[in-house]
Amino acid sequence: MKKLTLFPCNADAKILLDYPPAFKDYEITALSDFAEHSARLDAWEKRYGIYADADADRVLERSDALLLCDNIENLRFDKYKRLIEKAAKAKKEILLTPRLARELGELPSVKTNLLYRPYPIGKGLSPQKVYQITVPVIAVMGMGENCDKFETMLIIKDVLEKKGYAPVCLAANSLGPLFGMYSLPLELNSEQLSMEQKVLILNHMVHQLCKESPSDVIVVELPGGIGKIGDKEYNHFSEISLAIAGALSVDVGIMNLYFNDRLTSEDLEQFRLLCRWKYEIEVEAFVLSRQKIEYDDEQLRFEYLHLSDELRKKLLPSYLSSPCPIADIGDKAGVREAIAHLIAILEGNLAAV
Repeated sequence: MKKLTLFPCNADAKILLDYPPAFKDYEITALSDFAEHSARLDAWEKRYGIYADADADRVLERSDALLLCDNIENLRFDKYKRLIEKAAKAKKEILLTPRLARELGELPSVKTNLLYRPYPIGKGLSPQKVYQITVPVIAVMGMGENCDKFETMLIIKDVLEKKGYAPVCLAANSLGPLFGMYSLPLELNSEQLSMEQKVLILNHMVHQLCKESPSDVIVVELPGGIGKIGDKEYNHFSEISLAIAGALSVDVGIMNLYFNDRLTSEDLEQFRLLCRWKYEIEVEAFVLSRQKIEYDDEQLRFEYLHLSDELRKKLLPSYLSSPCPIADIGDKAGVREAIAHLIAILEGNLAAV
């Protein structure tokens, strides 16, 4: 089994440690991060019992492979590139996400393995036909990036499997393949393809998948956010989410929200209406994220503030009511109950049919 170093210690790396994937060939033996995050390294080493160090040479000495997580905290790319160069020189295997590979650009003389697992589209499909997807579909949606959608998806997958169902999961998060999930096709990010082409590519992929790999339910993660956030963030006008909704007939949705201590039941109902009319998706449960967002007027972008479980419990108004189940991501039992509610709705729909 190969020894693996994770870099950096961000939310994606935390998922790999909190929800260990069924690695067949790798064991996480070292953690690395930026030098200015030494306190985080110390905390993670203590929590997970895994060697943690900002020094690239020392962590690579303990490893056979290096996994670089997406730069979701918008940090400098120079450390990524230096670490890759050192790993390549030391002849270490380098695992890279498609998003990170795109952002880093060309890496001369460096061989990397992409974490990418699309389902191949076979021949014989009508090029302009949108095929009916007869398997029930659950959509995991969110307000934007970094709102714990992938963690919610992992819990949905676990709940379904423990109930005896065989889910097929389509992940927007690059880590999906490590958990046996399929990747959304990279063509959805193409600036050269039209919306119609993107809808057809995904629809044909899922049609082929359902035909060749029988499943009880499809769980799909919608990347980015479902709409703009005020007048500061447009979430790429939700183009990919719209393409996914056009390609799949979604039966029910669960929505992740940034933490907001001023959240009201009216806000929740507005989110449900937006998803109903924009995507034809009925949101039947909400999950509150660990992240709160604040706009930085100097950087001209939103900053993500990570709130501890204890702080979120203090800040969340106890009087908050919801038109459907709502749970904090730190309350695993509550999240599972919300997911069980979704599954009960699907089971009721199937019984009616």
